[in-house]
Amino acid sequence: MKKSRTKKHRVALFIDLANVCELDMDWIVLAAQRLGQMEVARGYGNFTNWRYLAPAAERLFLKGVRLIHCPPWRIAGDAWKNCADEVMAADIYQTLQERPEIDRIIICTGDGHFVPVTICIREAGRDAIVIAPPDGASRMLQEVASRCLTAPYSQISLPLGDEVPPPDNGGKNSRGIRPVKAPAGGYSGHDGGGSRVRPNGPPPLVKPGSAAAQSQGA
Repeated sequence: MKKSRTKKHRVALFIDLANVCELDMDWIVLAAQRLGQMEVARGYGNFTNWRYLAPAAERLFLKGVRLIHCPPWRIAGDAWKNCADEVMAADIYQTLQERPEIDRIIICTGDGHFVPVTICIREAGRDAIVIAPPDGASRMLQEVASRCLTAPYSQISLPLGDEVPPPDNGGKNSRGIRPVKAPAGGYSGHDGGGSRVRPNGPPPLVKPGSAAAQSQGA
């Protein structure tokens, strides 16, 4: 009598780092691997916000997860738009269309913005598995998911220090940070510490997922 073979699920993992950067990334990747054969693995965030995302990004990089940089841009006055949610959702839709062999899509977030794409995953006949922070995902996201898992927090304390990231080993800039020349019009304003800042510069560093980040569209 022949033994029946258990179907091995094929998995795609999408991580909303702005929402879950404090979670244990090793745990998340291992959980995804236990759910099937990993075919796609991507993490999305604004990686210039290195004080918060560096530890998570490092762990994901070492696990073979592709990191997708999603920079913010100014939309009006002091308001900034972060495109991470939109880019991640677009990649999920593309995976649904182009990778029919993938039958389990894992979304690591607690953000209710991903309710529509989660519904589409279910309607396409795939499993929509959500991995969320311990304090929970949005109620609606939990309701539409096929299954919802809770990931533990990382033991790394955030944010990291205020120093710049360490230089690489042997790179042409590894001896230090090169000064930036002032534009033709010069600089305007000060940052309070005596150093000049560019007018209309990037938004201040904020913790992803915080109220300040949400006001910037993060």
